[in-house]
Amino acid sequence: TKRRYIVLGTESFPEYRDIEWERFASVDDAVEAIRGQTNYDGIVYSAPQNSSGLTKSLLDLQKLCRIEETPVFVVGRMGQAVVDSVAPVNACAHAMAAALRTIAQELSSSRIKILDLPAGDSLGLCEALLYRGGSLEIALRDGKLYAPRLLRYVSDAPSASAADSKKTHVILG
Repeated sequence: TKRRYIVLGTESFPEYRDIEWERFASVDDAVEAIRGQTNYDGIVYSAPQNSSGLTKSLLDLQKLCRIEETPVFVVGRMGQAVVDSVAPVNACAHAMAAALRTIAQELSSSRIKILDLPAGDSLGLCEALLYRGGSLEIALRDGKLYAPRLLRYVSDAPSASAADSKKTHVILG
């Protein structure tokens, strides 16, 4: 059986064996369709590519977060660094993902997922939507899916005391 997704935004997605797309002109129309008990597997929302659309997108997503049972997949392009040596290319998508992390933490009922894809990779979106892992964020690069994780840092420098080795340091940014 095919999965059904609402598409919001200007991006178009290819035909795919297990996915059916239904485009809506506005967020309000999509919310009405979902509240009308039509079964959808999620909403795919294209993040803006520049800062001029960021405020409108955050307001749209605020409306979509009020729908408790339908996941919202926010698609950004090259906004996340997946290796230490590569900085995010799209600052707007990076900022949007940071805001969405906060929204997801504040609204325990929201079902936001952040999908970060290479520019022009629509088939990657299909694969990411079919991924069933529990990660809030997924980045696709070179056909591989990445999810952010905290790692333990081991320093070669001697510690000031034995108690220091039991500390946990979290570096954000």
